[in-house]
Amino acid sequence: MTIRRIAFIRHRAETVIEKLEDPKLFVHPDIDVYDRLVDEPKSEEDVKFLFFRCMEKLGVIAVIDIQTYFPDATVVVLDGGNLKVKFVEFEYDAQTFIDHGHLKQMGELDIRPEEVWIVCWKNSGLSAHFFFKELRQMWEEKEIENFMKG
Repeated sequence: MTIRRIAFIRHRAETVIEKLEDPKLFVHPDIDVYDRLVDEPKSEEDVKFLFFRCMEKLGVIAVIDIQTYFPDATVVVLDGGNLKVKFVEFEYDAQTFIDHGHLKQMGELDIRPEEVWIVCWKNSGLSAHFFFKELRQMWEEKEIENFMKG
């Protein structure tokens, strides 16, 4: 990924935000997903699945971009009444965000820490300097299970 690509994604997100009058426009009423995760996540792919199944609960109202390299996704979130762009990185364990060299990539791509969401199943030591959402906590509190059941 290049700075030019990040600039393009930011521009695309700004265009979506400008056109967005009602955050619920992006929730299609006819979508019904039957797949269910029958056990807790065991990989980054499972974390992605769980995130996309419960993204509304996390305040995500639009997905701008999904890719196989850093950042894994770009989303628009409703934060304190404001629409904001967030670059999402999925990890099974939040600590691997550092191990994978994403801090360096953030610098190369001019992405600020406050623009990044680390979505993980567990966190075995990553500092709270970053925003991360540990989905295991939601799962244990039955927030995800209840949400997935509708």
